[in-house]
Amino acid sequence: MKPFRERNQTIIGVVGIVVDRLRDLRTIEAALDPPPEGLAPEVASLMLGVVATPTGTVRVLDARAVLTAPPLRALAQADAEGRMA
Repeated sequence: MKPFRERNQTIIGVVGIVVDRLRDLRTIEAALDPPPEGLAPEVASLMLGVVATPTGTVRVLDARAVLTAPPLRALAQADAEGRMA
């Protein structure tokens, strides 16, 4: 697994995401629509957009936004500080 890099190319470590289940993997070729207007801004900022498919709406997350979201950054900071103590 390659280290995750922020835009300034500083390595911040290796990351992973644990999910309860994976329903389906898809290749999306259609253009994405923006996130729905009714979403809270902090949720919408985690999405690249949505696309309608024959089997339903697909919500596309922005992996960089999810992994660098303030709550996760705070957890990473606390973990790093705990290891230094």
